[in-house]
Amino acid sequence: MPLLQVGTQSFCLLDLPVSTCSRTLRREGLHSRRPLPNSSRSLSDYQARPDLGLFIGMLVLVGFGTIMVYSSSAFYAWATSEFGSGFFFLKRHLIRLGVGLCAMVVAEKIDYRFWSRIAKPLLGVCMLLLVAVLIVGSGRSHGASRWLRISFVSVQPSELMKVCLVIFLASYVVSARENMKHFSRGFLPPLVVLGIITALVVKQPNFGTAVALLLIGFFMLYIGGSRVHHLVGAGIAGAVAVGLIAYGIPYAHHRIVGFMGAASGSLDGNYQLRQSLLGMGSGGLFGAGLGGSRAKLLFLPEPHTDFIFAVVAEELGFIGAIVLMGTFLFILVRGAQIALSSPDDFGMFLAAGLTISIFTYVLLHIAVVVGALPTTGLPLPFLSFGGSALFTNLVSVGILLNISKRRQKSKAPHYGRRCLR
Repeated sequence: MPLLQVGTQSFCLLDLPVSTCSRTLRREGLHSRRPLPNSSRSLSDYQARPDLGLFIGMLVLVGFGTIMVYSSSAFYAWATSEFGSGFFFLKRHLIRLGVGLCAMVVAEKIDYRFWSRIAKPLLGVCMLLLVAVLIVGSGRSHGASRWLRISFVSVQPSELMKVCLVIFLASYVVSARENMKHFSRGFLPPLVVLGIITALVVKQPNFGTAVALLLIGFFMLYIGGSRVHHLVGAGIAGAVAVGLIAYGIPYAHHRIVGFMGAASGSLDGNYQLRQSLLGMGSGGLFGAGLGGSRAKLLFLPEPHTDFIFAVVAEELGFIGAIVLMGTFLFILVRGAQIALSSPDDFGMFLAAGLTISIFTYVLLHIAVVVGALPTTGLPLPFLSFGGSALFTNLVSVGILLNISKRRQKSKAPHYGRRCLR
C-alpha cells in the first residue's frame, strides 16, 4: 500500500467514495488512529474556521423554526385564556433561542477533547437529574413528570441526556477499543449504563425519548466495534421490555392501540393521527401558505411541538416538506464529513454520535406524524417549541463546529482518511 512519509508519521492514502462512508466508519480505522497529540501540531496544521455549511444549515433551520413556532402556536395561544396573547410561545421561543445560540458559541470555543475528560462526571450528573425528576419533577402531562423546576427555568433532563450519553460512549469506545468485541469486558458495561438510563426515562414515563436514547446508544456501540449479534440480542430484549411496560400504562396503552388500529386501516381510535393526516393531505403539492393551516385551529393537539411537521406539510405542501427534509439531510452529510475528517478517534465518534442523535429525532418525529410509529411526543430538532431540546441541539452543533475547526487542512472530507502507524 503506498505510504506518504511526513516527519515521523506515515499515511496511507485511500480513495474512498462518499458512498462508502458508513463502511469506513464501521470496518476501517475507527480503532486505527491514535489520539491527537496535544503539543507537536501548530495552529496552521488545522482549519482555522468551523464548517460553514453546517453553520448555514443550522441558521436556516432555526430561522424557519421560529416562523413555524409562531405560525403553529399563535391561534392556540390567543384562544387559551391562560396565555393571553398570540405571541406567548414566540416570545419564549426567542428567549430560549438566544440562550441556545450563546451556548452554541461557548461550545464552539471549547476544545472538544475537554468533553472526554469529564465524560463520566457529566453522565453522572445527568443521571442524578433523571432521578431528581422522579422525586421532585414538575410539569405533569398524561401522568408523566419530565421537567425539573429550577428557579424560573424548567429543564428536561432526558433531553440533556442525549448529549451526555454520546460524550460518554464516544469516550468509552476509544478507551475500550481492544475489548469492544468481547461481551463481558467491552459490550456489557456500556449496555448496563444504557439500561439504567432507559429505565429512569421510562419511569417518568417518557417512552419516545427512551427509544431514541436506545437507538443512539446502539448506533454508538455499533460503530465502536461491538458484534452485531450482541446488539441484536440486546435490542430485542430492550424492545420487549419497553413494550411490556408501555402496555401497562394507560396513556401509552391507548397510543399503542390507536396505532395498531391505524395500521389496520381504522383511525377512529387515534384522533391526533387522524387530524395530522387530514392536515397534511389538505396541503397538497404547494400547501395552503404560511399561516393557512386549518389543523392548528384547535383540531390538532400539540401543533407547535409534537406535530409541527404536519403544520409544515399543510402550509407549505409536499414541496416544502421535501425541502425541509433535504435540509436535515444536508446537516447529516456535513456531520458525517466532519466525523470522517476528525483528527482522532474521539472526535470521530463524538461527531458521528451528535449527528445521528439529531437525525434520530428527525426520523422518529416524521414517522409519528405520518403514522408509521405510535405517538411518542418527540420534538422536531430546531423547529418544535421546547427549550431543553433546542438548547441541546445547538450545543451539539457548537461541538461539531469545534471538531470541524481541527481537521487537517490537507485532508479532503469526501475522500480517504488517515491511517497512523
